[in-house]
Amino acid sequence: FFSFEHCTHTVLKDCRVCGHRIYSTIGSAGVPVQMGSYDINCYAVIDVRFLGVRQDEILDRTRWGVFGSNFCKQILFDGCVISRSDAHCGVRGYIIRNSVLGWMGTNTIGFGEMLIENCTCYGRHLVGFREDYGCTWDGDLTLRHILWIPQPGTCLEPVMLHAHNEGRHDFGYPCTLPHRITIEDVTVVDTNTPPGCPGVRIFEDFDPQSAADASAKPCPLGRPDELIIRGLRTLSGRPVIICDNMALFPDMKVTIE
Repeated sequence: FFSFEHCTHTVLKDCRVCGHRIYSTIGSAGVPVQMGSYDINCYAVIDVRFLGVRQDEILDRTRWGVFGSNFCKQILFDGCVISRSDAHCGVRGYIIRNSVLGWMGTNTIGFGEMLIENCTCYGRHLVGFREDYGCTWDGDLTLRHILWIPQPGTCLEPVMLHAHNEGRHDFGYPCTLPHRITIEDVTVVDTNTPPGCPGVRIFEDFDPQSAADASAKPCPLGRPDELIIRGLRTLSGRPVIICDNMALFPDMKVTIE
């Protein structure tokens, strides 16, 4: 295992890592849950860079994701091939570029700038905002120059950004989706979809019971101020759908070019 704790300015370069077998255990709710261990762990780290870190079998669904972090700042992946990048407990500044992300994709909550650029992604979603922390990203998100192949071998309706927060639970801090979301030069391989799939969705309906007025909820999830889409293409030719429930975004400015 590679473990970094309470340190700064750390580089892991040209290393090979491995995913560990997924196992099942009984969770706190008394039902079986899948578990696994990360090959790379970061805790309370500032400025950690992963350069040319590579993993085999990034589409093997019997293996847990390879990276997990807590309470970190300035994480960079560059030129990496990994199955998963998961930032628990918040991260400030998160960049993934020139890399390949496998079947477990990217899950995160945090602050500041999040950038995924020049990447091939195989996750079910391009970005998953962790439900257990309120799906919050207090900053901007940019997705640029990406080929997205949602979980090859799985028949699904592609949803780019995953979130679920009905605004009824107090997480102890304000929760918000990214303030500005930029999607630029992204190609979606959406050929393995169920019959009748209307198209690729940017957002899923993260609060099906929502009224247009988010403030009506006791702990509302903040909505994006702006969505910018430039050069978003689907291999099937189907249209791109912002969300099935546009009442969630009454004030969001949308620019499509």
